[in-house]
Amino acid sequence: MARKKKRNKEKKDKKSKATFKEKYEALKLSVKWTYRSSKGLTILIFLVTIFGGLLAIVEPYIFRVIIDKITLGANFSLVEKLGIGLMGILVVYGVSIIVSTLIQDLQSIIKKIHSQKLDKFVALNLMDKISSLDAVYFETPEYFNTLTTWT
Repeated sequence: MARKKKRNKEKKDKKSKATFKEKYEALKLSVKWTYRSSKGLTILIFLVTIFGGLLAIVEPYIFRVIIDKITLGANFSLVEKLGIGLMGILVVYGVSIIVSTLIQDLQSIIKKIHSQKLDKFVALNLMDKISSLDAVYFETPEYFNTLTTWT
C-alpha cells in the first residue's frame, strides 16, 4: 500500500514539474493536430469566436449611438424621445440577444462536429503508429510493467 502511494506521489511530481517549454510544445502539438483534423472547422471556430467577442463590444456602442441620436436629434417632445429611445434600445437589445444566442449555438454545433473529427484523426494516427511497431515490443517486461501500472 505504501508502495502504491509513493508511486502516485512520483506521478504527481512529474506532472507538476513540467517546464514552460514542455507545456508550449504540448500546446503546439495539440493546435497542429486540431488544425490537421479539420482545417475549415478550425478556422470557422476561430472566426465565430472572434465575432462573438466583437459583439460584446459593439452592443454598448450601438446603445450609445441610439441615445446620442435621440438626445441630439430633431425637435421631438420629451415623450416622443423617450418612446423612440426605448423602442430603439429594446430592438437593438433583442437583436443582439438573438444574434448572441445563434452564435453560441453555432459554436456548440461546430465544436461537437470538430471534436468528432479530431477524435477520429487521433485514433487513426494512434492506430497507424501502433501498427508500425514490431510485435516483439509488446512482449517485453517493460511493456507489461507499464501496462500493469496504468490498469
